[in-house]
Amino acid sequence: MRVFWANGYGNTTFKMLEEATGMHAQSLRYAFGDKHSFFLAVLRHYSKSRVDRVVQCLKDRRRPAFAAIQNALALWLEDASREVDQGCLMVNTTGELGREDRAIADVIEQADRKLVAAFFEAIVAAQKSGEISTKADPKALARMIVTLGDGAMLHSRAKGSAGSAKLAFGALTSILAR
Repeated sequence: MRVFWANGYGNTTFKMLEEATGMHAQSLRYAFGDKHSFFLAVLRHYSKSRVDRVVQCLKDRRRPAFAAIQNALALWLEDASREVDQGCLMVNTTGELGREDRAIADVIEQADRKLVAAFFEAIVAAQKSGEISTKADPKALARMIVTLGDGAMLHSRAKGSAGSAKLAFGALTSILAR
């Protein structure tokens, strides 16, 4: 996962994957098939581990809903701040491949829907508890947060710095705070 995350789909070679896994290319091909199938498995794993982590954070009702939103943004800031595999693998892949590959786009779109739905639920809960304003539509806010997060992740990857993500997430938190 980290090899694709650090180098992107196009720049990742089987030689790099061999070095990272300690397995020979033939073994990797036997286990995963071609590079495309391997990458799909990686994206699904990433979604299961990273995206589901954010979703679980947002659904954690042991703390106030607004705190859950702040914690989810903190997880994204952590990803934006990484030196090697900076940003988000899903966002990086979207920037690299766009919608060229339907199978890859489907995995990314499914993850995006999960994030928007989880932010929506957290926003509704935060609005009901009076933690954030009810002026804005929660669906629009959820979409805005995910879009802002995507942009901040891509920007951090392109610039090699989490500075923009830190400013964006800080401003978002201030705007949402009641």
